[in-house]
Amino acid sequence: MKGAMLKKTFTAAEAAAWLAARMAEPLINDVDIVREAAAGRLPVCFDYRGDVAVYARPSVSAGISWIFPKAISRHYFVGLLRSKSPVQLGARVESFSTRPGPAGQRIRCVSVDHVDILRPNHVEVVTSIHADPPLSTVDSSRFVARCDQHGTAQYTQIPKSEWVFHIDDLLALITSQVASVASPTVQGADESRKRSETAMHRIRTRAHALRAVIEAAKVNAAACDDYHSVWATLVLLAEGENRPAPLLGYVEGEGVKYQTDKGIKFFTKDALRKQMDPRAR
Repeated sequence: MKGAMLKKTFTAAEAAAWLAARMAEPLINDVDIVREAAAGRLPVCFDYRGDVAVYARPSVSAGISWIFPKAISRHYFVGLLRSKSPVQLGARVESFSTRPGPAGQRIRCVSVDHVDILRPNHVEVVTSIHADPPLSTVDSSRFVARCDQHGTAQYTQIPKSEWVFHIDDLLALITSQVASVASPTVQGADESRKRSETAMHRIRTRAHALRAVIEAAKVNAAACDDYHSVWATLVLLAEGENRPAPLLGYVEGEGVKYQTDKGIKFFTKDALRKQMDPRAR
């Protein structure tokens, strides 16, 4: 099978289930996902079809031009955008209506609700399906925002039903969570733990370069906790015409071939088994 398709975006509920399976935290739910998005640890993405513009990032003395930036270029864009603004939890939203009053008068009513909203100021291109004219990479001196036909930046709200979370951002969240609870040193560790860490070093080093690809294989495997199933999917990815980096292919008897800074290496089925089942190390 060539060119296996990978699922790369998830709803909040799907993202919660995906993280719960990989972090061994069965109580993770969509509320936790939204809270991570509000804390700025998990960006929200959304499909977009419309105009975007590139703007110069103003200096501190820019004054009102910060509120009404002038577009450098305007593009019609179709694809996936990542919000650079966090979710606002429980934002106050007012709605107005009228109802009949005495003597035929109308009484104005105000209802207040608190909802989670996303109103992106700046965005980042994740996947571009179409851009006219082509949208090149934007450096740190510029930013991208949605705009109207005149190039005026638009900061309208993105409905919650359109929020999705990209697999790269979920993997980054896992990495940050692991790093936050890891001990910065091994002082005080007993000798057996040190020996264990030394023995595991080679496997961890090889797995690190393939972490994103292995997680993608788990997502698409028939059984994400079965290394046989994950391995079969990983081999399909390696043999595909559109194989993701750093995969280079698959060699029978050698394993999955991949590129590292130190040269070409191979990742075996046994190494995957040991990574997925620490007791087998």
